Amino acid sequence: MRSMCKILKIEVEENGTGNVIHYGFEQFRHWHSEIEIIYVKKGYLLLELDRKRILINENEFFVIASNVVHTFLEATNESVLHIVKILLDDVRKFKVDALECFYSFNHKIIDDKRIAHIFKDMMYADYKGFNQLYIISKFLEWSVHVLIDKELVLETIEADAVEEFDITVKIRKFTERSLQEKITLGMLANHLNISKNYCSTLIKQKTNFNFLEYVNQIRIREAEKYLRTTNMNIMEICHEIGFNSVQSFNRNFKKVNGLTPTEYRKGMKKP
Repeated sequence: MRSMCKILKIEVEENGTGNVIHYGFEQFRHWHSEIEIIYVKKGYLLLELDRKRILINENEFFVIASNVVHTFLEATNESVLHIVKILLDDVRKFKVDALECFYSFNHKIIDDKRIAHIFKDMMYADYKGFNQLYIISKFLEWSVHVLIDKELVLETIEADAVEEFDITVKIRKFTERSLQEKITLGMLANHLNISKNYCSTLIKQKTNFNFLEYVNQIRIREAEKYLRTTNMNIMEICHEIGFNSVQSFNRNFKKVNGLTPTEYRKGMKKP
């Protein structure tokens, strides 16, 4: 069972006008185009970065560069994580070489009153339609302090960016769009104009799952979003994400989370 630690998260694509609180984290290898900043407010977080294990202690930040394969492995139930994702394209708009260079790597950063205060402003921003603009401005301010004070960076961990990035992004997006269908490896390979063997090998190499396991992981991730953000019943969610039966949905969901969908939703009501 994965940890049910508390996470306060801002995700650019899903929630540009506020933050989301939920419990537990995705415990499988994944990657995304956003830069991800993690602050361990309480407890600790053990993550895997390109198969290297990184321990982030209380009051430390960790920056995950764009397109790096990673997964959260372990935290205590008492751990509290604050997470901000920033689109790399938003950083590139400012055409500052130091920013792009810095966020091409992964960094462990010590807590500092200045940057902790700025990060808190990002997490609790409440400017409605202007939230994303405000968050970007605070992100730039945060970056300046870290770039100026080199002693804040405890460690820089190099990691390989996702190879064949265009293809891997297309794999994820096609899978997410096709969840209601009986998606097959052949369908995906044809969509990408690559062989089934290459497609299967690529998924296994980057996620450590076979094709069916990967699809089910994506389905469970989507189910978690519906459970957190909607009042849809279990049957409706099951149909929306493409499981054949509620029994299959419950079994796969519990395999990933250690909880049934109903128990997971009840957990969202914690204070």
